[in-house]
Amino acid sequence: MEKKTLFVLIVVAIIALGVLYVALPKGLGDMGTGLTGASVYREPRPVPKPVMEPVLPVNTVQLVGVDILGKEGFSVTDVQLKIGDSVVWTNKDVSEKKIMVTFQKDQTRDFINSPLLVPGEFYQYRFTEAGTYNFWNLAYAGEGVITVSE
Repeated sequence: MEKKTLFVLIVVAIIALGVLYVALPKGLGDMGTGLTGASVYREPRPVPKPVMEPVLPVNTVQLVGVDILGKEGFSVTDVQLKIGDSVVWTNKDVSEKKIMVTFQKDQTRDFINSPLLVPGEFYQYRFTEAGTYNFWNLAYAGEGVITVSE
């Protein structure tokens, strides 16, 4: 009889666990009970506020456009900038030559060359050091000066 009683108790326990599993509210199934198939409800975590970088006024950075006009030289030949400002050279040569702009800081031997620009292409350079920069192109005699201050 003891084996039969033990068998009945095991069958009753299995049925009780099945009933309990079905009766459990969703969300409690993964809380250490070992039951699977139920989802876990978690309170939403607060979203941290992003750290805001200081916003600089729009007018603190200048972008100056200089057109390369071919035989006429440059549209602007004297540019005043602050560190961080940029110049954009655009090839607007009507004879459709490929043009390279070269510039040099403070009469040093350090030259910076743009790539060859086909008509309509542009080259932008951001000035990160104060000084006087002379610029020109080899295709024509045009020259200009950029003064960068702090």
